[in-house]
Amino acid sequence: MKKIILLDVDDVLLDWYSGFKRYMTHLGYIENENREYDLSKRFSTTKKQMEKIIKTFNKRWEFGTLDPLPNAVESLAKLKKLNFSFVAISSCSTDLATIALRRSNLFWVFGDVFESVHCINLGESKETHLADYNPTWWIEDKFENASAGLKYGHKPILINQPSNQGKYHDDILRVNNWCEIYEHITNSD
Repeated sequence: MKKIILLDVDDVLLDWYSGFKRYMTHLGYIENENREYDLSKRFSTTKKQMEKIIKTFNKRWEFGTLDPLPNAVESLAKLKKLNFSFVAISSCSTDLATIALRRSNLFWVFGDVFESVHCINLGESKETHLADYNPTWWIEDKFENASAGLKYGHKPILINQPSNQGKYHDDILRVNNWCEIYEHITNSD
């Protein structure tokens, strides 16, 4: 019987932030010391302008060529051999070009390992998709999305990022990398 793992994509599987930061530098923006999740604060612009920039970036070729996080490819391959399957839930956009870039990037980096890839709008709650699956592992980098998984009995694993520091819940496991994720899942199942 296949076991499913639910996965966020940006900064969980693929290094979205590094690609986006390069794009922002190209546009002339300079990152400041602010490490909040709100990128308008990191790049000293308005929320409206940042949303527009993110939507534009997510339609560009760079969005479809993001690199994987260290050890993500190897970890998913090993978990697949242990009969796990994967469902991606990404709040990148419902724009068809963005969805095509997202699916293509995942396929070329990880192979044909995803049972499903759900793309929702920027900032949209992932709860609808989390509710569709029986309790399982839920890997995220945004604390609020990890917490949402608890409502549906999922076991959240939160990848440490500067933007999620200072937020804790006893039922959310924090990890630093994919090696730790792999070890925890394989030692718990």
